[in-house]
Parts: sequence; C-alpha cells; structure tokens
Amino acid sequence: QRTDERSAFSSMNKRALKLCEPQRKAITVLVATNDLVVTGDSDGVIRFFDQELKLRMWFEHFRVGPIQSISFTYTTSDYAPPYMSSNLAHKHNESTLAQPPFASFDFTISSSHAVIAHVTQSGQQISIIKRDSSTAIYALDTHPFDHKLCFANASGRLQLWDYQQKTIITSVQHTHDNAITQLRYNHNASFIAVGYANGQLTLCDALSLESILKAPFHYAKTTILFIEFSQTSTYLATAEDDYTVSVYRQNLNSEDMYTFLGRYRAHYKPIRALFFGLTPDDNQPILITIGADHILAEYDLNESEIDHLALKPSTRIEQIAEPMSACHYPSSLTKESFLITINNEYKYKLYNSSTKMCRKTILGPTFGSPLRKIGILPKLDEDSNEEYIYFMTTDKIGLQRLPLTGNPYDQMAIIAHPNRVSDVRSSYDGQYLFTSGGLDNVVHMLRVNPEVLQAQAQLGGKDLIPFYKLLEGGRDGEIFREMQELFYYSQLRYTYVDTNTYVENIDLNDFIKLYINHRPAFGLNPSDLYHAFSAIANQWDHGNGQPQMNRENLLYLLQQYGEHINDYEMADCLSNLLHLNNESTEMFDTMNAEDACQFIENQLPEYVTIQTFMEDLLKMPSQYVDQVMFSVKAQQRHRSSIAFPKEKKNQYSIEQQKQQQQQQQHQQQQHPQQVQQRLRSAMTSTTRSTTSASNDS
Repeated sequence: QRTDERSAFSSMNKRALKLCEPQRKAITVLVATNDLVVTGDSDGVIRFFDQELKLRMWFEHFRVGPIQSISFTYTTSDYAPPYMSSNLAHKHNESTLAQPPFASFDFTISSSHAVIAHVTQSGQQISIIKRDSSTAIYALDTHPFDHKLCFANASGRLQLWDYQQKTIITSVQHTHDNAITQLRYNHNASFIAVGYANGQLTLCDALSLESILKAPFHYAKTTILFIEFSQTSTYLATAEDDYTVSVYRQNLNSEDMYTFLGRYRAHYKPIRALFFGLTPDDNQPILITIGADHILAEYDLNESEIDHLALKPSTRIEQIAEPMSACHYPSSLTKESFLITINNEYKYKLYNSSTKMCRKTILGPTFGSPLRKIGILPKLDEDSNEEYIYFMTTDKIGLQRLPLTGNPYDQMAIIAHPNRVSDVRSSYDGQYLFTSGGLDNVVHMLRVNPEVLQAQAQLGGKDLIPFYKLLEGGRDGEIFREMQELFYYSQLRYTYVDTNTYVENIDLNDFIKLYINHRPAFGLNPSDLYHAFSAIANQWDHGNGQPQMNRENLLYLLQQYGEHINDYEMADCLSNLLHLNNESTEMFDTMNAEDACQFIENQLPEYVTIQTFMEDLLKMPSQYVDQVMFSVKAQQRHRSSIAFPKEKKNQYSIEQQKQQQQQQQHQQQQHPQQVQQRLRSAMTSTTRSTTSASNDS
C-alpha cells in the first residue's frame, strides 16, 4: 500500500523542466543519441538539440518528404570515430561563441514518400538507398516471356522489376498530377501501352519506359479501365469509365505506330470485361465487351473503317445478375469454344463463342464477396492436363481447378491485402501471382503451389460427398429426402457440354449437382421479392400500405410474361401451392372446367397483396414475413424523407395513385376475358390429367 501511495505521489508531482516550441511544423520523430535530441518533422527537416534543448544543427535540404524514422550508426561507448576526436582545429567553426564544432554519427532516415536514405555525419551527402511508390498502385502487368514486372502508381511513376532477382531495372517519373490506371504489354513485349486517369494513352519502350510516340493519344474523355492487344498486336482496344470502347489499328508502313479507328458506346452501365478472340472459321481477330447492363457486345473489326467502328448485334447474357468478369475458357478441356463469365450471384456461366448460348451454370467461390476478376493460369507443366483459373474478390485472391464442377474443395482463397485488391496478374509461366493493393501502395508476389489444391480436393471426398455438404443437413437432411422424392416425379430436359442431343434422362447424382449449381448461393432475398412484386403490382392497398394486384392480372402475368409455362403446368403449380391436390383429389376427378375454374377463384383472394403472396402461396413463416415487411417499410420511410419535402411528397403520392388507377382500368378492360378463358382451359387440362392418372393407377 505504501509503495502504491509513493508511486501515486511521485506521478502527481512530476513537472516539466523546460518547455519550448522549437518549430512550427509537426514533429514526427523524436530520438536521442550521444547527448543530443534529434527531431524530424512533416517538412522533412531534421534538427539536433543539446540537453538544454538549444538548437545545435539542422538539415533541410534532403527533400525526401515527411520524416518517419531516424536511425544512427550503432557504436560502443569507447568508440570514437576520427572526425569526433579531440584534434578538430582544422574544422571550420560557424558558431560565434567558443564551443566545439558540431559532429554526429552517420544515420539513416525514412520518409512517408517511401524513401530510405543514408546521411553522412556532416549532413552534406545523402545517398538514396531505396525509393518506392508513395501513392496508390492500380496498374501492373507481367512480361509475356520473361521474369519482369511493370507497375505504376497514382503519381505517374513507372517501375520495371526483375522479380526473380528482386532488383529494380528502370524507374521513370512520367507525370506528377495524372494517375496511371492501366498497363499492358503487347504480344512480343516490344512496348507497353499506358493508360491514364484523364483518358490519355501512350506507348512506352519496354525497357527504358520512355514514350515512343510523338504525341500521346487523347481520344478518350475519362479514366481508362482496360487495355488489350489482339493476338499479334494488330489492334489495340481500351475501355473507359464512360462506358465507351476505343479501338486503334496498327500501321506497318508508317511512322505512326497506331491509327485511331473509332469509339463506340455499346453499354449504358460500366464495362466489366474487354478481350480479343479469333473467329472459328478464318481466325480473324474479334473484340468482345461485357457490361454490367447484362449485354455482350461484339465489334466487327473487319468491317470497321477510320471513324467508323462497326458493331455486331448485341446479346443479353443475363436477366437479373450482373456480370463481373469474363475470359476465354481453355480449349483443351472441351470440344466447343467457350466464354466463361462470373456474376454477382456467385455463378460461373459458359457461353458458346459462336452462338452466345449459355451451355452450363456452375456455382462459383463464395468467399465473402462476388468475384471481381477471373483469368486462366498458364500451364506450369506442358505435359500436364491440369488447368486452373485464378480469381480476385474485394480483398482476396484465389485459385480453382478446372473443369468447373461446383465442388467447394476445388477452390481456395487467401487475404491478399487488408483493404482492397486493385488488380491481379499471373507470370508468363504460371508460377507466381502479383497483386496490387491500391491505396496501401503495395505489390505482393505469391508463389502458386497447385499440389496443395489437388491434395485438398482428394481429402474433400469423391463423387457426391463434397456436394452433400452443400445441402442443409447433408445426406440425412430434409432437403435431400425431398429431392429424392421429387426426382422420381420430374422430367428434366437440358443441353449441356460435349453432347449433340437433348438430355432427357439423368440420374439422381446429376440432379443433385444441377440443383446445387443453379440455386441461389445464399437463398432468396425476401426484400428482392418485395421489390419485384411492387414493380408489377397495379394497385396499392392504402389500408396496410402494401402493393397488391387482382387475381386475374396475377395469373395473366405468371402465364404470359414469366418463364414459359403451359395451361396444365399453371394449374398444377397453383394446385400444389394451395394443397388442392392433396385435399380435394376426388373433387377434381368429378368437376368440369367451369367448376374447377370457380374452385380456383374461391381459393385465391380477389386481391393478392405481397404479404398474402409470401405467406399463403410461398408458405413463408408469418414472423419472418412480418420482419421483412417492417425492414422494407423502414427503408421506404428513410428514402422518402430524404428524397421529397413534405408538400412535394403528398403531391407525388396523389399523382402516383391516379396513374395506378388509370393503369388498373386499362388492364381490367383488356385482360379479363383472356384470363377467364385460359383459366378454364387450364382447369380442363388438370381435370383430364387427373382422370387419366386415376385410370392408369
């Protein structure tokens, strides 16, 4: 207790012996050496003070940026270098008072501008030991056939490294106020295309990193996001931040290396992938872009002329999910030529390169965020049949075995950067992956070891064992039992890879894989269902504040505008959802079409709200539905309070009610007879099928 009292008493009676403000700038480093107090500040100035905090010396000519650390040469207490001996008469003394000349040990400094330097005792000589990137790194690319890596930062500095020897080859400062956003080697590594944040494009020598153009191209208006060369560098294409694509054609008999061919805005949302390919007939280069607007655009380079970039008919490859990245699928794995895409719903999709038809859907990696980039890893061994795809998420990079099956043990990922991965590239031989971290100013080099992934796949199990683990409850769970029962009553027809016929019969194992690969990775989001129902609802229930639609319009939309469904399938689905087949089988056997139609109308309410749709038709738990409704309404109130003032909001709601009433009257005049006729025909088909089924039994 006395010891505690003494320590408390001593801490309370501590006082400063001397307070002073030696400088105006912030002090970033404070160290002591040889009876000297040394400070470094945010201006890059180093000051030396004696024990009485009197200024002895300062160095301000280093110009390396804010000082982060100072480290002096380590010596023992009995060591005295020649310049600190007692015989200093020959030294020039700049002081007005009689005192020995200033001298200190050599020291090393580092700054926040990524500079490490060595300073001699006199302070007159500074040697730069290392100068790295001090700003964000967004662009990097690897040499197509050598151990070289080129990357650039947001301050316009290009660096070329030999990653095998871990030495820097060239470092060039191009600009100071224009960030480099993209790099790409051409096919023979004779030069590098460099894209900037202001849309400027230039070509640099692959070794000296100096520009080889008389003047840079400046046809783009916004940031360059992608740069690609064709297989022989005949064409050069860029994709910009304003959803446009610019194409350049090579000039073999001219001083100008490339001529601007044209620009085209084929997308209305950001471009997610840009790559060249070859036509299957004559091996001519083709250019393909895929955007977040679900559109795949193909550019006709053979028909393009100067100031006229030709575009082939576009293809919509997704309905709801957004494509995130795409590339060519390895031709060694399939007989067909495929494009592979990954979307924000964690699904891979294979598209035929010629017809653009979707041929397969596979569950992708689910490591916290959707994949933002995919690429095919070059073969480590030419004699091996193993192929791999590397990918990038928000903060991770990973590897996955090919062919794609949906097996979770065929993939792995690691955290590459603490905040965000900006880009990822593979070495020409597939032995390394390089990542840039953007704002952390770091480039990581990672060795690829595919043997570990092969061992993981073997430990995960054979056949369907890995897929059982993706089902809730596994093989003994309720979902597997329901799938087993449903399988014997289902007939699936689908065309998959490596076949020229329709698949009319599949076994249970294929059915389980099909279900796992096609179902939503994390289930259906009820809020998405709410917004979808609100979009097609033609009325609004003002009593409970829910969107609603009448029964006829609901049936009409399901049968006419949804996925293709005939009359029998429509009636059968409704009967199963409402449990009519189980409860009233005998009634269905005896009723005619009008009675069946009336029976369905009695079971379905005249007006279907979103809550009725979710609870009665989809059989979602009422507590869960109430929670979803509460969260959606809270979001709506928050958005409306921000988007509209009070007076304008009331005016908007009145106008919206008028539009909904007009739309409702128009639909009621147009559809009722068609709906009644379809419903009666559907019930007729249901009655006939039920009767025939009972006769067969």
